[in-house]
Amino acid sequence: MKKVLLSLLFVALTLPSFALKGDVDGDGVVTASDVTAVYNYLLNGDMQFYATSDVDGDGTVTAADVMVIYNILLNGPESETTNYTVNGVTFTMVDVDGGTFTMGAPSGDSNAEADEKPQHQVTVSSFAIGQTEVTQELWTAVMGSNPSLYDENNKFPVHSITWNDCQNFIAALNSQLHINGYEFAMPTEAQWEFAARGGNQSRGYYYVGSNNIDDVAWYQSNSNDQLHEVGKKAANELGIYDMSGNVTEWCQDWKANYTSEAQVDPVGPDDGTYRVGRGGYYSQTANYCRITDRVGYRPNGYGANIGLRLVLVPAAKQTFTVNGVSFNMINVAGGTYMMGAPDDDTEAFYYEKPRHRVDVASFAIGETEVTQALWNALMSTNPSQFSGDNKPVNSVSWDEGQEFISKLNAAIAPEGYEFRLPTEEEWEYAARGGNKSQGYKYAGSNNIDDVAWYDENCSSTQDVATKAPNELGIYDMSGNVMEWCGNYLYNYEGNCWDGFDHPQRGGWWSYVPRACRVTYRSMYNEATVIDYMGLRLVLAPKPEPLDAERILNSINMIEVEGGTFMMGANEGDNSAIEDEFPRHQVTVSTFSIAQTEVTQELWELVMGYNRSAYTRADRYNHPVENVSWEECQEFITKLNAMTGREFRLPTEAEWEFAARGGNLSQGYLYPGSNNVNEVAWNWQIIPSHVLGEPGFGTQPVATKAPNELGLYDMAGNVDELCSDWYAEQYPAEAQVNPTGPATGDARISRGGNWAYYSPDYCRISFRGNRLEYEHTRATGFRLAEGPSTKKTISVNGVRFNMIKVDGGTFTMGASDNDTQAYDIERPAHQVTLSDYWIGETEVTEALWKAVMEVDAVPFTLGDNYPIRRMSWNQCMQFAQRLSQLTGLNFTLPTEAQWEFAARGGNLTHGYLYAGSANLDDVAWWAGNSDDVLHEVATKAPNELGIYDMCGNIAEWCLDDIYDYTTEPQVDPTHPNVTTNNMVRSSSWDDVAKDCRLTTRWKTNGSSAWIGFRLAIQN
Repeated sequence: MKKVLLSLLFVALTLPSFALKGDVDGDGVVTASDVTAVYNYLLNGDMQFYATSDVDGDGTVTAADVMVIYNILLNGPESETTNYTVNGVTFTMVDVDGGTFTMGAPSGDSNAEADEKPQHQVTVSSFAIGQTEVTQELWTAVMGSNPSLYDENNKFPVHSITWNDCQNFIAALNSQLHINGYEFAMPTEAQWEFAARGGNQSRGYYYVGSNNIDDVAWYQSNSNDQLHEVGKKAANELGIYDMSGNVTEWCQDWKANYTSEAQVDPVGPDDGTYRVGRGGYYSQTANYCRITDRVGYRPNGYGANIGLRLVLVPAAKQTFTVNGVSFNMINVAGGTYMMGAPDDDTEAFYYEKPRHRVDVASFAIGETEVTQALWNALMSTNPSQFSGDNKPVNSVSWDEGQEFISKLNAAIAPEGYEFRLPTEEEWEYAARGGNKSQGYKYAGSNNIDDVAWYDENCSSTQDVATKAPNELGIYDMSGNVMEWCGNYLYNYEGNCWDGFDHPQRGGWWSYVPRACRVTYRSMYNEATVIDYMGLRLVLAPKPEPLDAERILNSINMIEVEGGTFMMGANEGDNSAIEDEFPRHQVTVSTFSIAQTEVTQELWELVMGYNRSAYTRADRYNHPVENVSWEECQEFITKLNAMTGREFRLPTEAEWEFAARGGNLSQGYLYPGSNNVNEVAWNWQIIPSHVLGEPGFGTQPVATKAPNELGLYDMAGNVDELCSDWYAEQYPAEAQVNPTGPATGDARISRGGNWAYYSPDYCRISFRGNRLEYEHTRATGFRLAEGPSTKKTISVNGVRFNMIKVDGGTFTMGASDNDTQAYDIERPAHQVTLSDYWIGETEVTEALWKAVMEVDAVPFTLGDNYPIRRMSWNQCMQFAQRLSQLTGLNFTLPTEAQWEFAARGGNLTHGYLYAGSANLDDVAWWAGNSDDVLHEVATKAPNELGIYDMCGNIAEWCLDDIYDYTTEPQVDPTHPNVTTNNMVRSSSWDDVAKDCRLTTRWKTNGSSAWIGFRLAIQN
């Protein structure tokens, strides 16, 4: 026993607090102190007696009390329960989290009947189930009378009721006790067996809650051939009583033989002779009380042995009325599905692919499209081309739909909920039939004529709900009218917002079957009106408003004073891996870094969704994970737009300097300690071998000790992504504010995570890496803020980098003794510039296509080649469009900005060419290009990390043509007043003389040898 207790104590010390049961020290939670209290009592008799000391309720404090707490810590708290009261009688419902289980009896169970086989996989959605059978007391409170044969105790289960009587009882209960969006029902057979098995907490018992039937059931051998009060035997794993014995319980399903096929939320056959009863009763043998035993009764049959148990499930539909017009909303249980068309679907358009996983929360959607009657109830005019109250409203723009919805919400929206247009994800999920989907091509059938009005069976819109519904009971999601979606159009490949057009789904009355498929997508802008455009409503919880102040309050940034440190592992560190060497000197400037990893709360507030794998009740305090490097960039872009800040990912050097404690470093092995247990959550600390789940998952942030700077979790919990590309080894030379290699295959991650078994992976110098699109449930990130030399921006799935150029003063133009210079490059003159940003590379074909939303460009060579053949005006239009998409002020660089950046800014080494005195190092030119254009960033960068400012392709500048003067200038610009503009640099077929960084040209048209580079003006 002592060994068990010590092991248990270790478990308790590493787990969060649980529920009140087992709270023997009276502090309101179950923690290690409760285990310690009971342990001390059993070992030494030293224990204060609180009201909750006797946790198993047997009247004494014994080893059994320890085991109660052990079970709580091992299996989690008992299921959540909710009490409901109707006409003065209170009853309890137990939450059952959805899951997948094997239903039926195994082939080797000799006690099982044939109708209990074959075993088959069943998935059920979450629901709540009665903690006990319906009592006579509850039945009487709802129905006004008690039909039971044995009625001497109103806590007995109600009995002598038919299946039909139960339906009447449930209808009466729902009419008296309104629970928004939910309704009481009879359990399906699958729900009954899943709950009986203990749901996701099942321990595989033979009877409901035990392998010893006397623990859990009133049956032939112990009942004295009579009913008993509910809840007097032990509960099962979920805290549910009497699912074996006492009375058999009606289920919703008609009885039929099982099949071996996997099922999702099965409801049994459409008709039959007998309804299912489960659980056995007080005068039956133990065999009939097994979990898998099944019986069938005629719906009008009854007896002293038959009762019922309730479930609470999302209501099938809700009815609303506005200004005398009623409409129905179908409740759709949330779930996961594969959105889009499969690769082999030859009817699908490219923008219906690739197929990708989508998680959808529960919502309600219109049973039909919005009718003209409903539209007329709120709007002063009806735009429809085809008149009729029951026809869908048509010729409606997206903007007009928003006006209608605004009026509807003002009139009847339930508190905390709102009507809106569906997202595309919600629309397709509902059209497919949600978690009841049969995988049909159209919404409800593979035969389009069953479910849709389209060009071969009608010549105008038709009354709604005159074709068959889909699996959820929703009509006309194929055909009749196209339906607006609320979100902006995005590309499945990159999940990137278009920002202008909104999707339309479902096909329409005058078009072909191809457009009526559930995956078909169309798109128009908000103001477009066409005769086939309509809408369908969604009702969903009103989202919490994104509040910049609240967001900022959840981010605590710690300033890290700049300094110099030795980065990497010591030569004598036997735990180090090759990529941690060589140890080298690094200097970083002052910056700020977040005190904790980004939490799920912050992610949800900014992004509006959360795909983290660990979303327990305390998820908001856990680090977000299962996010890619690309998604982190999207998050940071949105966060910055909302807050006006310039958050970013830390560089690897910044991360390690902060992890070491900056200038306060004590030289620890792990961030903040030489004892990994003090500062990190990792596999050895979270006892996966006890809990049965590898690594158990993330833990709340800031629950371990901080490091010298007050930073938490820089070891363990989740790997933290950095901005740098990964390289297999460090450079040996000293560095100042390094940003890593220019390109790579993966991004740096640092700090180790909960899933690593060895503490070695939590050492400060350990390095990991992740592909940019990779998701793992052990990878998150931490924010940085402050001076940065590189900014990564993502637009419609294409990323590009902007390089920070600190302002300074330089001599612009060619000197008098430069014999290669043209007159237009003189006189040399002093120029002072403010800070600005400039493109790391020239604008590529990929970026042009992403911003301008075109599939091809002139003279295409490939995504990583510079765009060319664009006029100065087209380049300015591109910059304006990009500014709209990002909220940043993009333009072309002025000529002075271009030359200062080409020279290396304040880091200049005075090279003849941009980055080197050797042209071949930094440029594609006539001497090495083979007379062809090359991909960007395939030569060495200059001192600022900028590529191709000599050779490859010439670049437009912002300035109109002008002549230099000798006068000093500050931030000079020369507005466009003529048809000529300045071009800098040179192209792949120019000679070395023309690749000098002072070379300048003037032209007035597009050319195959001219491209451009972006700037951001402050």
